[in-house]
Amino acid sequence: MRDAVGQGEDVILLCGAEPRVEAAARPGLALALAEMTAALRGQVGALVASGGETARKVLDRWAVSRLLLHGELERGVPVSSTTVDQDRSLNVITKAGDFGQPYTLVHCREWLKQGRK
Repeated sequence: MRDAVGQGEDVILLCGAEPRVEAAARPGLALALAEMTAALRGQVGALVASGGETARKVLDRWAVSRLLLHGELERGVPVSSTTVDQDRSLNVITKAGDFGQPYTLVHCREWLKQGRK
């Protein structure tokens, strides 16, 4: 993961191969994702977090306390930004875990790629 980010590649972390995660396992998985990504905080170009609990844990672990809302990519999929490392802007897209269309995460990636050009 660290090598891929260092090479400027997109990285997707999933909680598992199954499309649904048992409710009792979700808090621990959200915390694990937050811990796994903490070292990448100042290295990524953008963050897309799916699942409200996951997004909250990751943002907390990354010491993000404020998001500036810019609008919605899709209904219920807000696009925001924050500042990390005192001066670097980071785009943040969040999505509720059980919300959106089958293509929503692909749409997030496409939107971010267009913004980088």
